[in-house]
Amino acid sequence: MRLRRGRGGVAPNQPAGPSPVDDSTEGGEARTALAAYGLGVRFGEVVALDDVTLEVAPGELVAVSGPSGAGKSTLLSSLAGALDPAAGVTGRVVVAGSPVRPCDAREATVALGVSVVPQGNGLATVLTATENVLVPLLEAGVRAPEAIERTREALAAVGLEDSGDHLVEELSGGQQQRVAVARALAARPRILLADEPTSELDHANRELVLALLSELAAQGAAVVMATHDLEAAAGATRHVVLDEGRATSEA
Repeated sequence: MRLRRGRGGVAPNQPAGPSPVDDSTEGGEARTALAAYGLGVRFGEVVALDDVTLEVAPGELVAVSGPSGAGKSTLLSSLAGALDPAAGVTGRVVVAGSPVRPCDAREATVALGVSVVPQGNGLATVLTATENVLVPLLEAGVRAPEAIERTREALAAVGLEDSGDHLVEELSGGQQQRVAVARALAARPRILLADEPTSELDHANRELVLALLSELAAQGAAVVMATHDLEAAAGATRHVVLDEGRATSEA
């Protein structure tokens, strides 16, 4: 199933979304969908990230791997503008050409076309699978008919077309993870940040989700996936390895 992006599903008097990144401009940041430059993050005495620089272009799927505690989730939270405000941050983050604060700037990155699949999924347990995908679209100003169609397509894409009426607590861990992926895909993001999006999935659904992320990148989105799965990382455009907060290698 092909994921469609950019149909005019916003309400009247609402902006249609951020302009595409201008790849024709010579030089660094204009060609970059999102980036961290010299990013350092500390939680008290704990160094979560240490002078990390990462640039991701439109059309790339970048895998970030490393052991637990290496800083993968902190990096994605920084890029999403969702870092704990108590963190000590140095360096800068640029999303779609706009500088953003790594702490407490999530609304700004949403407006720039960033969607997130968080670790733990972040689903509302009082809502059904369909409602978890649909409600964020309506809140973003997407017209109801368009939002309903996007929700149907996204749930079908992750193989949950028959589970939309189930409450989150009635779904398995793997099904919940796929709902979280569907919610992000339905937003038709320019940038997708996925934190361990396949950790709860069996082989078949793991391959399905990885294919959807690759397809999204092929359509021009920038995708960053944090993962412990080295086989999944090997299928990415690039593979960045974090260790003790530092980007130690890249392939």
